[in-house]
Amino acid sequence: MQRITNERKSTISPSTILKMHYLFVGNGDIFMCRNLILNKVFENGIQICSGKKQCKEIKLSEAEITEVWIPFAKDLIDIIMCIGVAPIRFKKVDKKMIPYVPKAGSYSIQITTSNDGICTYDLFDMDSPMDKPAPNSIVLHGFGYDPRSNGSICSMIKVLEPTMQFVHHMSDSALTAEMLRCNPPIIVEKKETTQDSKEGLDFDFYMDSDALKTSTNSQYQRDERAVARLKNQQRLFANAINGVEEGSNTAKTMNNIVPLPSSFRVGTTVEPSGRNDFTQILRAASETICSVMGVPRSMMISDNVVRGDVEGSHDVFKQCVLLWKNITSKIMTLVYRHIYKQDEAERLSQIAKKRKIKDISKLANDDLIQVVVPVTPYISNEELKQLYLLHIIDWNTYKQYVIRNTSLPIDLLKNKEKDPWSKEDKLLLLGANVSTANDPKMDKTPKKSTQNAPKKNTPTDKTSTKIKAIGAGK
Repeated sequence: MQRITNERKSTISPSTILKMHYLFVGNGDIFMCRNLILNKVFENGIQICSGKKQCKEIKLSEAEITEVWIPFAKDLIDIIMCIGVAPIRFKKVDKKMIPYVPKAGSYSIQITTSNDGICTYDLFDMDSPMDKPAPNSIVLHGFGYDPRSNGSICSMIKVLEPTMQFVHHMSDSALTAEMLRCNPPIIVEKKETTQDSKEGLDFDFYMDSDALKTSTNSQYQRDERAVARLKNQQRLFANAINGVEEGSNTAKTMNNIVPLPSSFRVGTTVEPSGRNDFTQILRAASETICSVMGVPRSMMISDNVVRGDVEGSHDVFKQCVLLWKNITSKIMTLVYRHIYKQDEAERLSQIAKKRKIKDISKLANDDLIQVVVPVTPYISNEELKQLYLLHIIDWNTYKQYVIRNTSLPIDLLKNKEKDPWSKEDKLLLLGANVSTANDPKMDKTPKKSTQNAPKKNTPTDKTSTKIKAIGAGK
């Protein structure tokens, strides 16, 4: 038996990508979850720094960060939610490579699966040949939502597609029922007569008596107006049978009155009735969408139906935000190193020469550039204060996390400064009994009379003043 050595290839078409994007922006619950996630992930911006242990921030222009990198990071989250991978292209602007996510529907992604089960992804635009990917393009994957080898998508929006389709069909049916209720159809049925049945419609009849003397009184006569009314009656009845609409019912009320032929009568009209559980269906679909997106529904909508666990909801949303922060940090770090790889090689070689390091691999692991999305401490300021007083975090870390926790600009953070609180002050703030050198219980020497002496602030008084100040600030 001959072994199969050919690689298997499949394609995610532009129409499939565009369909996922339509579902993504066409649902209100998904759009609210997306906006909440983006605002929380990038509430403190991004940092570009070198080193792992001590992140030394590298300053870029504010315009480059706000106009290039942050919109690029937001587009990354959007496209990963839609198709599960991150297609990225680069363009040259003033001799600089600028990364961006191409618009949905302008490209296709080819999946190549080897015999070892390893998948690679290539981006093809409309003009690129079938055997060569688009230039200056990469497709990053490995975020937990990779497509299958046959090209089927495994993203969040694909998981929610059946739920959204069901809601859309239910909404269309409810709208159709309301339209029929506003303009109900009139059903006519033919009368049962004892006369001989004949083909056609009996709009009226021509009567001629059997009398020997014929006269005009025994004949059915029509004038010009009667003939016009008869033709209008025939036209309206034919249009009603064929389903032809002739305008608004309120604008042409008199013209829409259809006189029935003598052999027909109005039948029983059955109006459609709406579902009583339509709101419950929408609420259940909304809860499913919010659960998959990682955003508790109670954070956006409070309908007092389910009393959610506040602590559990807080933890779910925290894990969701941390996941997207890690994903965007990883992608932007790879993209930054890809753009500035020559500059990074020169910088590392200069550092190696100064430090006289022969093995540059260890230096590269410690000092390579990283793009970091700052993590906001998801605890209260009171808990941060306890960590600081217990010497778990230092003064500068405490200041930085308080500023991030209150969503204030990071520029308000001053440079490193000395801790203004001593160890004894922190113990007093924690409620411990601390004996100082000026404590009267510890002083065994006789005291002099100080009735007429001016009062001076002792160190203990200064400490109490500090404690009162920080207590007022709390």
